[in-house]
Amino acid sequence: MSVVEAPVSLEALKVAHNFIKDNLEVNAMQTDAICIRLHGLGGFDYWLDGEEIAEAGGVQAYFSENEVADGSTLYHIFNRDWEVMDTDGGLIDDFCCFRYFGTCDFDAFKKELDSDLDEEVIRAAMSLGIPLDEAEGRYIGHFESETELAYDAVDRQALLEDVPKQVAMYFDYEAYGRDLAMEMSHHDGHYFNP
Repeated sequence: MSVVEAPVSLEALKVAHNFIKDNLEVNAMQTDAICIRLHGLGGFDYWLDGEEIAEAGGVQAYFSENEVADGSTLYHIFNRDWEVMDTDGGLIDDFCCFRYFGTCDFDAFKKELDSDLDEEVIRAAMSLGIPLDEAEGRYIGHFESETELAYDAVDRQALLEDVPKQVAMYFDYEAYGRDLAMEMSHHDGHYFNP
């Protein structure tokens, strides 16, 4: 036995389209904007707020939460394909894939949004393959050079506290920084403990 979809009027689809255009669409240059193509609405593209979609739990939940249309119209829209066409290049870009059919991992994106880490730190951790739940505990900081990393480590750990100043002034921060950097993971100046 096959399921027969209840017919949806063209007027109901137009109302949904206009509601999205008038109430949900955002500027394509907005941070974390995402372009969604809805084949169930005639293949139109809509620039939407990726953060709001992630907070809602996905595109269909976002539309339902914002009362875009009644249940049968939403069923019609999402019973057809929808895909991610583009992003603004913000953090959401790291969670979208455009290989064959545009998709986005909104659950993972939401976890990143809920993190206390800065977007640059999250990107550095992701590029190093460090899971977000570990990144916060492993993050040391951002340093312009390995020497700056060494000065920070020496100060934080008070390594030269008991060394006389006449001797401490000969400490080779540059070499120590190189050694530290070899032991740590780092990307774009962001350093993480192993």
